[in-house]
Amino acid sequence: QPLIERKAVELRDAELTATDNGDPPMEFREFLTRYTNNWAFATMQRWWELGDFFWAHYARGW
Repeated sequence: QPLIERKAVELRDAELTATDNGDPPMEFREFLTRYTNNWAFATMQRWWELGDFFWAHYARGW
């Protein structure tokens, strides 16, 4: 997690120094959005796998 945060801060700082026209920095936001989307997808995959395991394991009872 600290590595991701450090990378986001570096991207934000680089964008702030590169653009002086007042536009909000977007690259670091896109980076964090991709990261959180990937994390959420991986988490949901694991939950589905766990559900499949329980379904197969306990489908016929205890």
